Amino acid sequence: MTLSQGDRFDGRYNVLRLVERGGIALVYEVAVVEHIGRRLLLKVPRPVFASDPRALDLFTRERLAFANLTSEHVVRVVEHGLGPDGPWMLTERCEGEPLSRRVARRGPLSWSDARRVLGEAGDALSAAHAQGVLHLDLRPENVLLVRDGETARERVMVVDFGLSSAAMELASELTSTPPRTRPAWMAPEQHDRSAYPDARADVWTYGLLAFWSLTGRAYWSTVDADGHASDVSELLREVRGERHPASFRAIALEVADRLPAGFDAWFARCVANDPNARFDDLASASAALDEVFATASGPERPSVARTPAVAFDPLVSGPAYRAPTFTVTLPVTAPAATPSLLVRALRWIRGASTLRRE
Repeated sequence: MTLSQGDRFDGRYNVLRLVERGGIALVYEVAVVEHIGRRLLLKVPRPVFASDPRALDLFTRERLAFANLTSEHVVRVVEHGLGPDGPWMLTERCEGEPLSRRVARRGPLSWSDARRVLGEAGDALSAAHAQGVLHLDLRPENVLLVRDGETARERVMVVDFGLSSAAMELASELTSTPPRTRPAWMAPEQHDRSAYPDARADVWTYGLLAFWSLTGRAYWSTVDADGHASDVSELLREVRGERHPASFRAIALEVADRLPAGFDAWFARCVANDPNARFDDLASASAALDEVFATASGPERPSVARTPAVAFDPLVSGPAYRAPTFTVTLPVTAPAATPSLLVRALRWIRGASTLRRE
């Protein structure tokens, strides 16, 4: 089904604009005829799937799955049905500040704010996974911070959920290209067209989101501050290569004191290249991260200016690898956790230099 601006859907909704052309569905913004000013989002199957019974069955099952979601951190399904042109679903139109904009305005999240934001995002993803719905496009732009008009409490809303593995497979079969997201936020298996990711792909991006929220920077050295890769092949080489501790990357970015103790081990388990080595599900990953924050000691560092400056990037790898040069400048009083991080980094550099000489 394809709709145009000005069309009336089901006699009750005026179509305002096409919002998104997804892997298996089209999303429109619509106005409720009987309630002036109220706007919703209408999701219908893309025309290429309209005549395929498998696609309609998948869309119907995912529509029912979304309708059963009860998390306050996922947009509510207002109405859904099956019309002459196939299944459809209406959801709330969520308005809030994207996490990407919040961090751009205020800087990286404090530990307490990160614990709350990532915890609520984890609740949303866990609830979706329990209904068989994956996100597969988790990134700061899709995490909204919404202010409740009645209580003034801020809550997280995770938007723009993706597809189930079955829908991914069908979309790849019926279209020339499979549904994709930004390469920098894709798990290794999402780059492989012959593989169909499960919930552990969201665990991968949840780990990257946590690093980004705490540092304001991407984990990958081959992407810019906005998470865009100028050379996707270089990014894929880094994604599929050896994974270095998050603290090493934080030192290179001069934000070493932004990560709480215990984050390295947690992050490594989220972004393991082998899905079997990751947390089994998002609920486990979220609970483990909450424990990291709960046991973190020492004061939070609201400013990154005091962090030792280290001019090297230990995440560079590949056949043309060269041992990086570096300088270290320590403040008069260094944070307690910094020396151990620097010692580890320096050992890594010495090892890399030895390999180069050999």
